[in-house]
Amino acid sequence: MISTDKVPAAERSVFWREVSTKVWTHYDALLRLPCSSPKSPKSPKSPQSPQSPQSPPRDLQDLSASETSQLSALALALDVLTLSLADALDTEPPVPPRTGQQALTAKIHAFIQDHLGDARLAPAMIAAAHHISLRYLHRLFHEEGRTVVGWIRRQRLERCRRDLADPLLAGVPIGAVAARWGFASHTHFSRAFRGAYGLTPSAYRERRSGS
Repeated sequence: MISTDKVPAAERSVFWREVSTKVWTHYDALLRLPCSSPKSPKSPKSPQSPQSPQSPPRDLQDLSASETSQLSALALALDVLTLSLADALDTEPPVPPRTGQQALTAKIHAFIQDHLGDARLAPAMIAAAHHISLRYLHRLFHEEGRTVVGWIRRQRLERCRRDLADPLLAGVPIGAVAARWGFASHTHFSRAFRGAYGLTPSAYRERRSGS
């Protein structure tokens, strides 16, 4: 476990930069590791051509599906580590965020979609589930031009809109539809729905049923 307990406060920023840089060096070295190609059977090593640790990086398309998955997971984990450390220290990350930040954002979006029906869904819960700070979570959404709470509300409203337009769910009470997608208050849901779509939930359902 990495600890900065014995590192002077003034030197911690440099300390974490060195740690992150070393971690990324090991990640880059993984692409240089030899392994058999899934496209052809293994062949015995020739004594005349030993595997050199200085061999050039392998092309990603030559990696097996398992290797690609492992590298992608590692890249995401290292990106999150680097960016979280930089966020905690209020400094710029020592390495580019690359696609790891996008992958993390996509993972968070999927998590929210899967938990829309949970009334407890909130920024703190999302940040904890992804092992990032609340501040960093808000930063990810800010870079997309939106807020965490606003995006959750929009996704919930869209799910409710779809259910209200579904003729197979015409007999389901509006309050039940709202509760299904995480709205604890019927009044709050009706106000939010009208603000988003210009109609009350009941008026929208009637219009859709008559079209």
